[in-house]
Amino acid sequence: MEFKTMRYRADIDGLRTVAVVPVVLYHAGIAGFSGGFIGVDVFFVISGFLITTVIQSDLEKQQFSIISFYERRIRRIFPALVVVFAASLAIGYFLQRPTEFSDMALSIVAASFFVSNIYFWKSTNYFATESIEAPMLHTWSLAVEEQFYIFFPLLMIFLARAHYKKIPLLSAVAVLSFLAASILVFYKQSATFYLLPTRAWELLIGALLALGIVRDIRSPLIQKGAAFLGVILIIVPIFTYTDKTVFPGIAALPPTIGAALIIWSGKTGGGFIHQLLSSRPFTLCGQASYSLYLWHFPLLAFAIYARGGELGTVEALLVCMLSLVLSLLSLKFVERPFRRRRQQSDSKSFAVPVAVMGLILVTISSYTIYAYQGVPSRLDERSDKYVRVSDDETRHPKTCMSLDNIIVDPVDACLLGNKSQVPNVLLWGDSHAMVTATSMESAALGNNQSFLFAATADCPPGSDFTIRATSELTSSPSYQFCDDYNAKMLEMASSNEELETIVFSSRWTNWRIGEAHNPAEGDVQILLKDELGEAAQNQDNRQIFIRGFTNLVEELIGKGKKIYIVGPVPEPNFNVPYRLYLRNLGLQDVDENISLESYESRHAVILAMFAELSERQPVRFIWPHEMLCDKKNCPIVDGSDAVFFDHNHLSVHTARKIAPAYDEIFQN
Repeated sequence: MEFKTMRYRADIDGLRTVAVVPVVLYHAGIAGFSGGFIGVDVFFVISGFLITTVIQSDLEKQQFSIISFYERRIRRIFPALVVVFAASLAIGYFLQRPTEFSDMALSIVAASFFVSNIYFWKSTNYFATESIEAPMLHTWSLAVEEQFYIFFPLLMIFLARAHYKKIPLLSAVAVLSFLAASILVFYKQSATFYLLPTRAWELLIGALLALGIVRDIRSPLIQKGAAFLGVILIIVPIFTYTDKTVFPGIAALPPTIGAALIIWSGKTGGGFIHQLLSSRPFTLCGQASYSLYLWHFPLLAFAIYARGGELGTVEALLVCMLSLVLSLLSLKFVERPFRRRRQQSDSKSFAVPVAVMGLILVTISSYTIYAYQGVPSRLDERSDKYVRVSDDETRHPKTCMSLDNIIVDPVDACLLGNKSQVPNVLLWGDSHAMVTATSMESAALGNNQSFLFAATADCPPGSDFTIRATSELTSSPSYQFCDDYNAKMLEMASSNEELETIVFSSRWTNWRIGEAHNPAEGDVQILLKDELGEAAQNQDNRQIFIRGFTNLVEELIGKGKKIYIVGPVPEPNFNVPYRLYLRNLGLQDVDENISLESYESRHAVILAMFAELSERQPVRFIWPHEMLCDKKNCPIVDGSDAVFFDHNHLSVHTARKIAPAYDEIFQN
C-alpha cells in the first residue's frame, strides 16, 4: 500500500468531540451518561490511526526520524499538560489537606514520567466514588498512549527494515491483547483497565485501519451504512453501560469498532454523519479536546472537594462549561503557539526546550511537595488540628488488624493494657474493634489488667459463614481471611481457659445486615454464604449473619464464656474532620449534631436483634452512644476536637474519653 501525506480530516476532529464530551459528562455525574467512560476507547482508536498514518507515510518516503517523532509528541503533549499541572498545584496549595496535596503531587510526578496508569492501578479503583477526588486520575490514559508510542515506532522501523509484513504481526498482537483483556477483566479488572498490554489492541485497531487491513470504501451506500453503524456502536454504550459493566474486554469492542467504522467510512468522503462531524462546532471542540480532557477532571475534583460531596447537576454543568472555556483558551494560547514553532528552523525554535524545562520544573516542585508531606506548615492551627485527627487511624492499634494484603493471625494477637498481667479478656471484631481497643486499653491500664486483641477489617464476627469472592475487593487476602479469622478466634477463645470474657465490637449496621451504605462512602456489594445458602444481594446477608453470630455467641456461652457486645456508634453521613476543615476555610456549613432519633432509626435492625438475643442468652452490653449523646443529639464536635476521624470511626480522643464505659469488663 502506497501512502500519501495525510489530508486534514475535519470529521476526525468531530469524532474527538464525540469521544470527549461523554467522558466529561460521565465524570461530572450527569444523568444519562453512565457509560461515558467509553470515550477514552474512541480516543485510543483515533490516536492509533493518526499516529500510524504519519509513521507509515514517513517510512515509505524514507524520511522517518524517531527524534522528530518524539519532538512532535512533546509539542503536542507537554505544553498544556504543564499548565494544568501548575494550576492544579496552585489550587491544591490553598485547598487540599497535606495528605491529599502530597498524593496529588506524587501522581503528577508519575504522570510526568507517563507511568500514572501504573500508579493509579496500585492505588485507585477508577469506578469507585472516591476516585473523583484524585485530580490527576485521568492522566492514566495519556500514560497508556505514551507507553505505546515508546515501543510502536521502534517496532514499525524494525518491520520496515526487515521487510516483514506489518498487518499479520500487528493483528496477532491485537488479538492476543484483546483475549488477555477479555479473560483478565474477570480476575484483575483494575490491572486490565489501566495497563497497556490489555489496552494495546484498541490502539492497534486504529493502527491496522491506517495500514489498510480493509480496503477503502467506494460505495456511497456502504459508506453511509458503516458510518451510521459506527455511531450506533458508540452511542448505545454511552447510555447503557454503567460502573457495573465488566469493562474493558469484550464490552470495549462496540465503541472501538464504532470509532473504526466512522474513520474507515470517511477515508474517501462520507455522507451526512461525516458532514455533521466536520461542522464548525464539532471540529472546534474536537481541536480543543486534549485540553478539555486535561482540564475537566481536576476542576471537577477540586469542586467536589470544596463542596464536600457530589455536585448538583447545575453545579457540575457550570464546571464543565468552565473547563470548555479554559480548553479553548489553552488551544489558542498554549497548544497552537507551540505547534506552530515547528515551522521555524531548529536553530530558532525554543518550543521543545521550553516545554521540557516546564515539565521538569513542575515535576521537581511536585516531588518537593511530596517529600515535605504536603507542606503542613501552610495550615493555620485549627486546620492543622483537624488534619491531625484524620490520621488517628494509625494511632489506634491498626497493626493488630488484618487489612488488604496484610494478615494478622489471631495466634499473634496483640497484648494491650498492663502487659505484665495475664489476659483474661479477648476483643474480637473489625475496624470498630480497633477503636474499641483504644478505649479498652485505657480502661485496662486503669484497672491494672490486660487483654488480647486481633481484628480483620470489614469482617463480621460469626461462625460457619464466608465472604464470597465476587469482586477484586472481596477477593483480596483480608476479605478471604474472614472465615479463617473467626474460626481461629473461636479456637483461641475455646482452648485458652484464662480467657474468661469475650468482647465483640463491630460496625454492625452496613452490608452485613443488608442496610444501605453510608452516603459518605461508595456502595459495595459484599455477599456472605454458609451451608444453608448464599446471598445474591446485600439484603440476603441479614439472615446468614444473624444465624452465624447467634450460633457463635451460644457456643461460647456453652463453653462458660462471659459475653460482652459493644453496641453501634452514631454515624455522621460525612467525613467529620474533612468537613470541619472545609468550614475553617469558609467553604462549608456543618451541622454539629446527629439526632438520637436518626441513630435509633439507622441501627433499628441490629438493636432489635440484640434485644432478642439478650432475652435468650445472658449477654452484657456496652453502649458507647450513651456517653456520646444527650437526650436529643449526638454531637460530632467535643469542644474543639472532632469526635470521629472519618465518617464512622471514633477519634483517639473520643475513644479514650469513653473508656470508663469499659471498666466493668475488667472489674467483674
